[in-house]
Amino acid sequence: MEDRQRSPVLPLALLLLSLGACSTEQIGPDNVLISYGQPGPGQGAFLAAYASTSASYQEDQTRRLSMNWNPPIYNIMMDGKLLAEEEGVAGSTVPQLLPISLSEWGIAGGYVDGGSHHFAMLVPGKAPIYQGDGESMPGGMLRLFVFGAADAQQGRFVFVPDAPSPGNEHITVINLMRSGQAIEVVSCTDATTCTPISAALGLGDLFQTEVPAVVSADGFASLTATGAGIGYRFVPSASFPDPAINALYVGLQGAANRVPGSNDLPEEIFVAAPFFMSDQGQILAGFN
Repeated sequence: MEDRQRSPVLPLALLLLSLGACSTEQIGPDNVLISYGQPGPGQGAFLAAYASTSASYQEDQTRRLSMNWNPPIYNIMMDGKLLAEEEGVAGSTVPQLLPISLSEWGIAGGYVDGGSHHFAMLVPGKAPIYQGDGESMPGGMLRLFVFGAADAQQGRFVFVPDAPSPGNEHITVINLMRSGQAIEVVSCTDATTCTPISAALGLGDLFQTEVPAVVSADGFASLTATGAGIGYRFVPSASFPDPAINALYVGLQGAANRVPGSNDLPEEIFVAAPFFMSDQGQILAGFN
């Protein structure tokens, strides 16, 4: 039986969409127009997320608050063409085509044609900081996580379905930790009784599964108010035997079909991609 008590933890990563950069560079006809709202025939969702390149959360915050910080803005290419969106122009019936872009901590995406594609993330005129192949499919979201130090960027493609099988929740956890610390996914019966269900996940390692749904009262968190459900933590050690347990949260994908203002619960699609955690193991920054 599900315990749907509200989780006391706020989903910080739900705020990351507002941190994505927006380029004002108009582009020409050699582009791929990305769509929003509802997918077209045969299309699937695509979302790129770019973690911080800072070595620590403290360094990141110092840099971000500096008056001199001017982070690079990266465009996304698919099969050699820029992903772009249409934007209306006041006084004109012809929309501008603007590239999809993002900077550190940012996310950006939309719907693209299904199939295998070659993606690249780059500053215009420069070599990509990451490129690789991923497959978009209807009925889910192809997610690209780009992470690591500025001179050693890595990327991981992850396909996440739009809905779990009946009665279950879908879990996706990927380790983007800048500290390099390993994490693990755990199943908890309460706030202090948790058992690992994944191996130790090193940098870039991925864990996906479906488990019976046990979620918060509002459906947005994977742990109940009593601590039951699925969470993740640093791998315990002799010197750190009791790290904090973090909930996973529903992101844009799980909430997409909710009617605003309704009592509908989101689809139970939980994602955690932490890149900064406190010394006690509490999430400071990540994507969901």
